Amino acid sequence: GFLLSCNIGEILVLFLAMLIGFDEPLVAIQLLSINLITDAFPAFALGMEKEEAGVMDRKPRDPSEPIVNRKMVIAVAIQSVALSLGTLGSFAYGYYVHDLDVARTGCFLTLVLGELLRAYSARSESTSVFKMKVFENGYLNKCVLLSMVFMLATIYVPFLNPVFSTVALNFEEMVVALLLAFVPMLGGELAKLITKKMD
Repeated sequence: GFLLSCNIGEILVLFLAMLIGFDEPLVAIQLLSINLITDAFPAFALGMEKEEAGVMDRKPRDPSEPIVNRKMVIAVAIQSVALSLGTLGSFAYGYYVHDLDVARTGCFLTLVLGELLRAYSARSESTSVFKMKVFENGYLNKCVLLSMVFMLATIYVPFLNPVFSTVALNFEEMVVALLLAFVPMLGGELAKLITKKMD
């Protein structure tokens, strides 16, 4: 579900930007690096997650039920929309308040941080991130840290700026990108509340 919502969210960002009439919010190298680094590593770490408490108390899943069932479709839809809205909000802020370079960099940063924060929410399909030991998965912590170092390097290491079509963000621009990065995680939490009522 994590990878599916991330990838659909990225497609939505590009599609909605085109509908609105924005310039391209992300360039090819940014999308490639997101898929190779900030999607793949956290997804691997989520595969190492310990089993949830009480998992044996749940009723077994119907073997005839498809893997992508109604609950998963709804959860992925909510998460994908939240990811695209947070990311496009970051792009719109940079686009109208600053310039295209700042807009793209902020969009790139919000998307990466949004997916990394979402990974913590994705550790459980039903338990709120606010009720979990957030940093219990050491593999995820290391993958998130690695991805964040990479992300910050693309913004603040000068010779990487032309490679990734980024510019150094000031404090205000960084704060806006960071705040909007929480939208996907909150979308993940909303999806849990809605799908829980479907049980």
